[in-house]
Amino acid sequence: MIRGRITEREGNFGKVLRTFVYESDGITEHEGEKLGKVKRSLWYESDGKTLTERKGGKDGKVIRTVTFETDHAIEWDMSPYGKRKSTYLFDPGEHRILEREGGKYGTLIRGFLFEPEGIIEGEGGGHGPVRRMFAFDKAKPAILERTGGHFGDIRRTFVFEGMDPSVLRNFDTFLEFVFLVGE
Repeated sequence: MIRGRITEREGNFGKVLRTFVYESDGITEHEGEKLGKVKRSLWYESDGKTLTERKGGKDGKVIRTVTFETDHAIEWDMSPYGKRKSTYLFDPGEHRILEREGGKYGTLIRGFLFEPEGIIEGEGGGHGPVRRMFAFDKAKPAILERTGGHFGDIRRTFVFEGMDPSVLRNFDTFLEFVFLVGE
């Protein structure tokens, strides 16, 4: 399991907003740089394929769960027995993830295209208008979130410590990251 941390900064290496700590049993979100009170957490369940998001720490209220399969992931409201919110289809041939509302045949919401320079989030299958891009910084262990694509304004910077940003090229790990950082 990955061990390390990601620090979210405003703009281009600006003020620290949040810190995400990756441990063997889950990921915790802390406000600012200090690793004090846990604001939110994602925990790996014992079945090896379920991730549970909770408010606060491990005993907090369940916000959502995600079950990972070989070719897709399902996001549930509250628990695996709650409402199916989205299905994320992994398409290794096209190097993309498609998010559909509800099940595999629901309305196409957005796509994530994996390119050498970064990961692009676009409407439709990822080929529609670009919402944002997670660009790999060539000089530092960081990812820049750019609005609108390759040359867009830098909204946030994610600095990696103890882990390489290239781990996000894995579909499962990238989805965990998207659930953490949000819109």
